[in-house]
Amino acid sequence: MQLRSLILYSKSGKTRELKFRLGELNIITGSSRTGKSIILDIVDFCLGRDDAPVSVGPITRTVEWVAVLLELPDTRAFVARRLPAKGRKSISTAMLEFGSALQALPYERLDNNCDSDELRQQLGLRIGLGDVRSEPQPGSLQAPFALHLGHAVPLCLQNQDEITTRSILFHRQGERDAGARLTSTLPYFLGAVGDDQAQKQHELTTARRILRRRQQELKVAETADGNIDARLHSLLAQARTAGLISAGEELGSREALLDALREAVRFPPPPSEANPSQAERTVALQDRRSQLRQQLDDISEQRRFLTRQEAEENSYSQVVQRGISRLYAVDLLPPGSGPLVDDATCPLCASRLPQPDSAIEDMLHTLSDLRGQLASVHTVRPRREQTLRELAEQADTVREELRGVEGALNSLAELEADRTRFRSQTE
Repeated sequence: MQLRSLILYSKSGKTRELKFRLGELNIITGSSRTGKSIILDIVDFCLGRDDAPVSVGPITRTVEWVAVLLELPDTRAFVARRLPAKGRKSISTAMLEFGSALQALPYERLDNNCDSDELRQQLGLRIGLGDVRSEPQPGSLQAPFALHLGHAVPLCLQNQDEITTRSILFHRQGERDAGARLTSTLPYFLGAVGDDQAQKQHELTTARRILRRRQQELKVAETADGNIDARLHSLLAQARTAGLISAGEELGSREALLDALREAVRFPPPPSEANPSQAERTVALQDRRSQLRQQLDDISEQRRFLTRQEAEENSYSQVVQRGISRLYAVDLLPPGSGPLVDDATCPLCASRLPQPDSAIEDMLHTLSDLRGQLASVHTVRPRREQTLRELAEQADTVREELRGVEGALNSLAELEADRTRFRSQTE
């Protein structure tokens, strides 16, 4: 496909046609700000782009339609696009005509007869673009799209500022999602993949999605399979507590557990005659529950007492430690100075005192007494901590047994309700 001419239609009906030579290099020269750069954008717009590239200026004030005359392998195509109205930036309507000897149409014959999607599709089919769908990479948020002429335009056009920019290689590469579109369509235009590549990619994506779903289902099934044995033994314990299964019967395999539980559900024991043992079990379980709750209360009270004792000892230890710190200076006396034999001798310089002073000996006795009290407190602390740990373990054991007793009582209550309903149905 080659460009034969570019036509501008003014609002008054006048036309301006810029012709090109086919199969040759065409160079357009002119003064600055005379509209040379807009030619590339007009061609892009006429090839199906919805966003009008013309900025506010002389062209928007005077031009109403823009058109291109294209030379195709077996015919010609005339494409005309009306510029958007004032205040709008895009438009999707277009005019498309084919003919072997077609020329630029006059202003009076311009009329929209298709939209931009149909324009790209018709031109793409004329130049050999088949019905190819491009699938995005797995995990991409981009939606699948059909490959058309608009994806080939960035490979054929290039603005002057794009040529001079190192980070941009293709036309409009800096736009949003342009890189993803180029990545998806470039292998097709280079001939690296066939027309069925998109379909194969779609099938591969679907197969991977199914595989991930099956793997997740398998993981859930394996987790359930690992927990099913514990669940079956729990149900078995409840059935034995309710008297539905003999307590002495040993069931080792999973199949035996399932068969025993099915039989227990299918054939419940008689509702009234064989129930004295159930009532006795209920009373025994209730008594045991009361005992366990009392044990928990006793253990909690002991732990609270030890915790209060620990807090009081910590406070007492701080007071004793402060007293020891204040009397610590007595240890600075020379060796052999105390306990004093003679209260009239100075413990520091050994000179005779005018009056006897027993304060040093009293402080030494007080310091020794405080240190003994602090040592006794430290001696008791490990035993108390050990007792607290033992009480916590006892509380955990009692709670675990209490949960089992309450579960058995709930099972018995449900069984009694079922038997009551059974008796009502029988009556």
